[in-house]
Amino acid sequence: GEEARAPPSASTSEGPGGALRRRAWLAASVSGGLLLGGGAARPPAAQALYIPEGESFEGPPGAQALAANQKIVDLQALACWEELKCDGDEIRRYLGTVGTSSPLFGLEKRLKPLYGDNPELEDACDLDELGLLIQESDYLAYSSIFSMGSGGKDPKPIVADCKTVVDKLGKRLQSLAQAVQKLKA
Repeated sequence: GEEARAPPSASTSEGPGGALRRRAWLAASVSGGLLLGGGAARPPAAQALYIPEGESFEGPPGAQALAANQKIVDLQALACWEELKCDGDEIRRYLGTVGTSSPLFGLEKRLKPLYGDNPELEDACDLDELGLLIQESDYLAYSSIFSMGSGGKDPKPIVADCKTVVDKLGKRLQSLAQAVQKLKA
């Protein structure tokens, strides 16, 4: 099962993001409690937490899986995909491969104990495949940044390939989110 971490310190010396970290921890604890037997779960969109730039997700792994799913839903909803003009670094920030504020940052590592306690999750979403999809999306997003400068190649086909992989990642995370919501529901 999942266990929430102790709440972040309430000391005044913890810096400007301390109150936000406490709110994120509290929201994750509440949503995690709802997901793991405390009552009806809220829709995933309501569970997505604001994570200040430079801070990482705090909360139980199940809540992080739900927030990661919502983050990819948000990425897929960007208007830039329509004309294949998405910025590679922006995509990478959503994927958690640039910065630490995305709930996808460190997702595989955080989910391993949850998968160990709930092997049925592997049927919903293969954890190794999830990591590979994040890596492949990151590689394509990164490649799109440098395509023009390193050979004058149009980045649109690379962005299109990236969108295809991000969509596949989204399907896997949606399956995982549904399975996590069913845990002890």
